[in-house]
Amino acid sequence: EAVRRQVKGEALALRAWIHFDVYRLFAPDVKRNGSKKLLPYVRLFGIETTEVSSGDEYIGLVLEDLRASLELLTTDPIREVVPYALWNEGDKDRNKDGADRYVARMNYYAVKALMARVYLAMGESEKARTLADEVIACEKFRLVNRKESIDIAAEYQDVLFSDEHIFTLRNKSIPDYAKAVHVTPDQYSRVPLPLAGNIRELYDGLYEDVRLAIWVDGSVFEKYTKGDPKHFFPKVPVIRLAEMYLISAEAWLDDDAAMALGRLNELRISRSNADSGLQEISLEDIVLEYRREFIGEGQVFFMYKRLNRNIPLGPGFSDVPASDRIFVVPLPDREIEYGNRVQN
Repeated sequence: EAVRRQVKGEALALRAWIHFDVYRLFAPDVKRNGSKKLLPYVRLFGIETTEVSSGDEYIGLVLEDLRASLELLTTDPIREVVPYALWNEGDKDRNKDGADRYVARMNYYAVKALMARVYLAMGESEKARTLADEVIACEKFRLVNRKESIDIAAEYQDVLFSDEHIFTLRNKSIPDYAKAVHVTPDQYSRVPLPLAGNIRELYDGLYEDVRLAIWVDGSVFEKYTKGDPKHFFPKVPVIRLAEMYLISAEAWLDDDAAMALGRLNELRISRSNADSGLQEISLEDIVLEYRREFIGEGQVFFMYKRLNRNIPLGPGFSDVPASDRIFVVPLPDREIEYGNRVQN
């Protein structure tokens, strides 16, 4: 029974996570869909197509699955350990695979973190910050410790800040994918997806930011191409503790600016050994921190969409205006042709 509850709890959370990302890609912003029929939320396996749900119905099903998952995962083994502390006994290679047994799969705290992400998207600030603060307070994860994980020999550096991973996916091909778009020049001697020329300005030069130091080499993006798989198996971070700090900061902003600034400063100190230096905090400060923190992880696009903000492209280029033309990915032709798309 314990195994059944664990497997079902993880499966329900994975279904919610996948469907929420489908929604973030293929539907307009969560806060303004309401009764409009948008996408199918598939809960039954079979050959029949699922009827399309309204925006409210769809997000309701996401949360329904997450609540059910949380109930099933109350005895999740992660609640009895501190994953980042599980260094392999006597491991001379400083391998952190011990933590992966708990975070390289959907777990109890990943469910809470995902719920915080969903509630923030919905504009439910109080619910979002409550959940984010609970994940921060559980002390199962920690912001990167520079002394132990960064200020050490390059081959052992924890480039992806794995102590912060709440849910991550292993992907042995990610270094090759990343090299192909960020590092290896094409036939015209250009990197297909270079960093913006003003990337250092993003980190503003006001403090020594470890993210700039280990993720960027000139105009080359090294977040997924650096490091030895013997020490840190290639991974794709899905939910990290840093996101909980930024969700908390944004969700506290209107009600308790001091709390919001405190959350931002905690994150900044872990990255630079200095706080933000701000006396007051604004949404723009949080947006800038998202841009610094989640470079190469896909979360910044969803942040722009959620806030309906123009996308900056850097010196010499105009911002991309915020619009559904940019933020909503067109439905696949097969979904339009074969989907159970009952019209309003």
